[in-house]
Amino acid sequence: FVARSEESSPKVQFALEQTGAQYVQSNFNTNEELAAAICQKLGGKAKVFIGVSGTNVEHEIAFKYGVLGCNGIYNSFSLGPQISFDTMPFGFQNHVIFGSINFRQDHMEKAIQILAKSRYNEIVELIDKEEFIRDPMGAYKNKIYSKAAPLKTAVIWNEKYIDRNA
Repeated sequence: FVARSEESSPKVQFALEQTGAQYVQSNFNTNEELAAAICQKLGGKAKVFIGVSGTNVEHEIAFKYGVLGCNGIYNSFSLGPQISFDTMPFGFQNHVIFGSINFRQDHMEKAIQILAKSRYNEIVELIDKEEFIRDPMGAYKNKIYSKAAPLKTAVIWNEKYIDRNA
């Protein structure tokens, strides 16, 4: 698991508890240094690599800097970045590359059932609607996309749909 936040942050601790993963804080000067730190933490190459950042960094780390090992699986869960890779090592290393963005209604219903049984409500923080309207960029920079941000941030747009006692 790689992110910008301190390992002691609630969102990182929550993610580690849920996944049992190891953590590398992305605070390196280059992607090459980050890739080396990931391999060191893993004790070798990754067998599964899931990209969710929405940037080109994830596929550079996996392919250009070789974090994804032989017989590895690369799952892009990002929208936006263009992924490129050299087909020679891709073929010789038996990589499987796929995307997993689309889903059907039954997928969503199953996901909602799983979510309802999870503890993810513990890591979601709410932003007051008026605060968000007053300074949307400030809310984005300081509460949604900052290193100190929770795993998920939400703005309540209509109080009548919220049961705060649930």
